[in-house]
Amino acid sequence: MTRSSPSASAVKRLMNCYGGSLNQYGSYSTAQISCAMPYTYGSNDGNSTTDIENSKLVVMFGNNPAETRMSGGGITYLLEKAREKSNAKMIVIDPRYTDTAAGREDEWLPIRPGTDAALVAGIAWVLINENLVDQPFLDKYCVGYDEKTLPADAPKKWSL
Repeated sequence: MTRSSPSASAVKRLMNCYGGSLNQYGSYSTAQISCAMPYTYGSNDGNSTTDIENSKLVVMFGNNPAETRMSGGGITYLLEKAREKSNAKMIVIDPRYTDTAAGREDEWLPIRPGTDAALVAGIAWVLINENLVDQPFLDKYCVGYDEKTLPADAPKKWSL
């Protein structure tokens, strides 16, 4: 859900005709996404919203496209159409009950602000310790999940 819409591309081209513009701006999460996306998807493009048609579960972890994507609600419409086809369950994890949830969610988990890293660490611990990870997928597609997939020049024991 990170790929620019065609209209955004047209706006970018128009702005470049008038001397250009910044392609993106940074915040702590934008910087992290820019760094992690190539390792997650192989580029800075993610899956399109319509790929939800192939999903059983959609987790909106601090993602509120109904308010943050300037598409006039288009992304929310596409999300719901894709969920209708897949019958995917949607969990919204956000301190606020957002417009993205707005009765569309199957479950809303209103975490306290600043506790998202602890929640992710807990989820990862359960997935790993209860052997719920897709190890063949991780071995084939993920770099740095465990020591055997770290690049040779990566610092050893860099994180917990």
